[in-house]
Amino acid sequence: MRKAPIASLWASATGLLTAILLGGCPGSRPEDASQPEAQRASRPEIILLISIDTLRADHLGLYGHHRPTSPVLDAFAAEGTVFEDASSPSPWTLPAHASMLTGLFPRKHRVLTFDTALPAEIPTLAGTLAGAGYHTAAVVNSAWLKKERYGITRDFERYLFVDDTQERRAPNSWVTDQAMAWLREPGARPLFLFVHYYDVHSDYTSLPEYERLFVGPYSGEADGTGWQLARASFEDDYLEMCHRDYDPKKCRIGTEENFLAVDRSVGKIFFDEDDLRHIEELYDAGIRQLDNELGRFFSLLASENLLDEALVVITSDHGEEFMDHGRMDHFLTMYQEVLRVPLILRGPEVPKGLRIETPVSLVDLAPTLLSLAGVESDEPSDGADLTPLLAGLSPPNLM
Repeated sequence: MRKAPIASLWASATGLLTAILLGGCPGSRPEDASQPEAQRASRPEIILLISIDTLRADHLGLYGHHRPTSPVLDAFAAEGTVFEDASSPSPWTLPAHASMLTGLFPRKHRVLTFDTALPAEIPTLAGTLAGAGYHTAAVVNSAWLKKERYGITRDFERYLFVDDTQERRAPNSWVTDQAMAWLREPGARPLFLFVHYYDVHSDYTSLPEYERLFVGPYSGEADGTGWQLARASFEDDYLEMCHRDYDPKKCRIGTEENFLAVDRSVGKIFFDEDDLRHIEELYDAGIRQLDNELGRFFSLLASENLLDEALVVITSDHGEEFMDHGRMDHFLTMYQEVLRVPLILRGPEVPKGLRIETPVSLVDLAPTLLSLAGVESDEPSDGADLTPLLAGLSPPNLM
């Protein structure tokens, strides 16, 4: 839920600022002679949207975490703008990414359950940018983002689903390598590239060198697997229902193709303080490992002179619970530990060292990226264009 309805109140200021910063004309391919020179010069030739699944904002150094989980992201954020209070409209991957890639709240895009797909009539950010002349590509690492099943990524011309195996401990270099391959392709400009990492999500596994940095001595049974976390969060009445009358559509964790059954063999699990400490340490080790992989990605971009010309957005779909309010994992509750996500922008039109306290939402990403690309759209959106905040303008009084 938004903390304030800012979209409609900023309409006139946003239009004026966009005209000043970006030339005020829709984007198109560079060879389009009808496009004004100022507009072609100002729009980003690369828009890179990086989604780090299940990354809780307050477990990053730039948001005040006490462990050194994110030196790369901390340094990267210092070169751009950080939104202090960014929220997801949903506590789990599928509807949250649907909001991120459409600019609509879940009740509008209607992707609400394990078995729903994005309706064909709902436009996407990728489709709008493609219509304005951008090449589009996506490499994703979660079954919830499968192009043919859920439709959220349907408008990306180039698409790769990297199958995630829960036992794999190494960082997902496959995702990075595919992203770089597309960025290196000659002629693929302007380009909107969506990169999704699943590494921080449970199971909490990482290489020994990262676990040694964070994980202390422990002799209990908590292992950071998604199945343990889910079992710690089951409601008693849900377990009673599934034990009494097992329904495979309701009593499961996961997709229709790949799920764990909640049947009579499944009971609730309880964690003590030592268990919780160990689980959070495993989670933090995974963040540090992915942070290092992002360092490799950024170094590759810099070595090929791509980093400074790109508009880069780094965010997450939701956070994670560690018994802050009696649950583990994510999915069911709407507390800050689940809804507050990191949001970092870096690029030619983005101020360096700015931290913005105004509450914003993932639904604001689509209209903001369209604005920064100089692309006009008449499609409905629940989000606000955040470029006034980037320009240092004070938002209007919010009732």
